[in-house]
Amino acid sequence: MCSALAARGYRTILSVTAYDRSAEQRCIQMVQQNKVDGIIGLTYNPELEIDPRLPYVSIDRTFSSSVPCVASDNFGGGQLAAEKLLELGCTHPLFLRIGPRVPGESDKRGDGFESVFRQRGMECAALRLSDEDGLAPFRDFLAGHMGGGRLAETSVDMLLREDRSNLPSLVCLPVAYAPGGTTKE
Repeated sequence: MCSALAARGYRTILSVTAYDRSAEQRCIQMVQQNKVDGIIGLTYNPELEIDPRLPYVSIDRTFSSSVPCVASDNFGGGQLAAEKLLELGCTHPLFLRIGPRVPGESDKRGDGFESVFRQRGMECAALRLSDEDGLAPFRDFLAGHMGGGRLAETSVDMLLREDRSNLPSLVCLPVAYAPGGTTKE
């Protein structure tokens, strides 16, 4: 983005606010004082106040009808992911998402994913959490869907058994890195 703006004769001010709402609002005020041409922003701050005279384009989040939003086709991306899993033989789909509490365009990814399975009359387990919820609910949810709550052990058992007819399309094992043994520095 910076290169594309520079090629058109614009300078770029980049500010990473790390979800600090007051820092975001200070950036808006700073921009207004310096009479810049506009802002391209990604924010999850629902209280962000933007002067309607200041050109602002939001990335991946619609937070005001007066602010245009540029987003990828998240719904279509979710559908493509689901179609690929079906093509690979997936019969027990699972959608997991963790992200900001503020609704955004990326939420549509899960909607698209689940819609494919609904259209086919298939059950799709799903869990959508906010960042504040932490990872414990994920572990509990997976434990309830992986037999006995032993995710890694169950995954290894599934991969090593002779009858793999109902094996999920993708099995991810939690792995911790430790130098030595079979790993290389």
